[in-house]
Amino acid sequence: MPDRNREFVECHDADVTLYLHVQPRASRTAWSGVQAGRMKLRLAAPPVDDRANRECVAFVAKTLRLAKSKIRIARGHSSRQKTLVIDSATPEATTAQLRALAAELESASA
Repeated sequence: MPDRNREFVECHDADVTLYLHVQPRASRTAWSGVQAGRMKLRLAAPPVDDRANRECVAFVAKTLRLAKSKIRIARGHSSRQKTLVIDSATPEATTAQLRALAAELESASA
């Protein structure tokens, strides 16, 4: 059961944990808001041969302007519910960037 009260992003000493709900085989890759304590990400890639996971990491890296090597899937390799760990030199800034993105998506859908 999802923890709806949990925040979709957590800041730690040296990294950031991002909780995602991914939707593979979407018409295009894009952020879609926050749903049930997870940031929702639509992926154009199908969940075949790890393509959706690679696209997920690449899109998060592009959004945060980080190298793909700084992002890893900690949980959910074969699930729509994913937990990403982001190695960031400035975890507070990365967390703030993700929260601002979520707020922007929320205001756009209202």
